[in-house]
Amino acid sequence: MATAVSAALFAAAILPMRGKLATGSFSQQVREEDGLSPLMKSALLISGIAGLVWTGAALAVLVYSYSLIAGEPLSASREFSRGFFNYVQSVETGQAWIAVVAISATFTTGLFGFRSRKGVLLLVLLGLSAIIPIALVGHSASAENHTEAVTSLVLHILGLTLWVGGLFVLLLLGLAQWVQKPPRSRRSETCRELDLVIRRYSRVASVGLALTVASGVINGMLRIRNVSEQLTSEYGVMLLVKTGATVLLAGIGFVLRQWVIPQIRGADDDSKHGPVTWLWRLIWVEALLMGAIIGVSTVLARTAPPSNEQEYIDATPALILTGYEMPPDPELTLWATLWRPVA
Repeated sequence: MATAVSAALFAAAILPMRGKLATGSFSQQVREEDGLSPLMKSALLISGIAGLVWTGAALAVLVYSYSLIAGEPLSASREFSRGFFNYVQSVETGQAWIAVVAISATFTTGLFGFRSRKGVLLLVLLGLSAIIPIALVGHSASAENHTEAVTSLVLHILGLTLWVGGLFVLLLLGLAQWVQKPPRSRRSETCRELDLVIRRYSRVASVGLALTVASGVINGMLRIRNVSEQLTSEYGVMLLVKTGATVLLAGIGFVLRQWVIPQIRGADDDSKHGPVTWLWRLIWVEALLMGAIIGVSTVLARTAPPSNEQEYIDATPALILTGYEMPPDPELTLWATLWRPVA
């Protein structure tokens, strides 16, 4: 999902259009019938392939989640099919994942029809909407303060999509450029174009990093209530590992933005120890580290956070029914500061 949506975002808003740069690999050989540069075509192709994988993965999660919940092995029997369709129609988890399948399929299909920036940008917004059903079926939806937990999880996945997905798209576009390496006479122009794209992505990544860290801290505080739970529970330990890796990623990004990226524009693309070479090396390190973080996050999403049984024993009827304690006595300021939507 992150790669598919971010590749579409690159095509819609980050990669320069024809006319922004007079010459260079991003704007050369533009076909008159569609007005797309080769790199924008590559971004849309990456988005389409990732969208197909995303749709298949979402469908697999939908089917396997039913098999897990129902305790039935996969089969083509009438009983399995009847139970599966009932799961999709009546159970919230099934409804959420069929919505993700529908969104991803529509997103991928639209990529083969839209070729304008506005059209692709609409597809980006459609793809990002899949975050909502994913967040609604996680642990956050059933936790205390679930409104805050779900909201922070939505922002967390949004930030991760913009940050991580964009990095993987950069790597894939970089591989495409390496395969079609421009002549030596255009190397300096290629570096200027790379500088433009990296700077634009850097702004998006900064927003994604801020959303990821801030929402992750909020979500962690809602799940982990004390240091003991942080150090002794599986959930708390994995959260520490994820936090440490994220801090390391932020440090690498800071090095890239402060020292490497400013040197790219006037660099020689062939230099083995030049800034462009170091840029791709650090991006590869970031991508591998991000892959590990996504793996930890996947396990974390399927690991129950620590719970205090005594809290459930002492829970009030209001907490059991709504997930919140009774509100305080009504005051004028609370009309603006304390309100929640009623499901």
